[in-house]
Amino acid sequence: MSRLVEQSLESLNKSEFIFHDNRTLEVRNAVIIWTNFQGKANRFGNTTKNFNLVINEDVKKALEADPNKEFTIHSIGGEGTEDPIMYFINIKVNMNSAYPPAVTLFTDFRGVKSRTCLDDTTIECLDRINIESADCIINLYESKMHPGKVSGYLRKLNVIQNKES
Repeated sequence: MSRLVEQSLESLNKSEFIFHDNRTLEVRNAVIIWTNFQGKANRFGNTTKNFNLVINEDVKKALEADPNKEFTIHSIGGEGTEDPIMYFINIKVNMNSAYPPAVTLFTDFRGVKSRTCLDDTTIECLDRINIESADCIINLYESKMHPGKVSGYLRKLNVIQNKES
């Protein structure tokens, strides 16, 4: 099992998932991996800002519960081994929408605490920091162009940066 999967699954035990309705998911102590807040083009040329949210088995089942809605859930591990499986979903970060997500970074440097609201140009700093903890609210959006296809969009994200020595 890779170190990332091991650390993510260990941290996942502290996460709390709350479905407010069938369209909103709140995550406390979220485990965020493979961030692309910069919107750097991937191998397919997609420049969408996004991150991956590690979820547990219960959330996976809840997202798969409606057979008329398709939510893409990725997994790592477990194939032919006794290693545990890590599930994760991709969350889009649309900073240029009519209602962009509220993203706040909390830091503590040499005893001075600060809070910074991030925008489209400053959010990319989240790709370079060590995240101590994160709380987020995700909107589960069903596309009008592709009925039944559901995507996760970030509505709110509070990040506490890990103190660095």
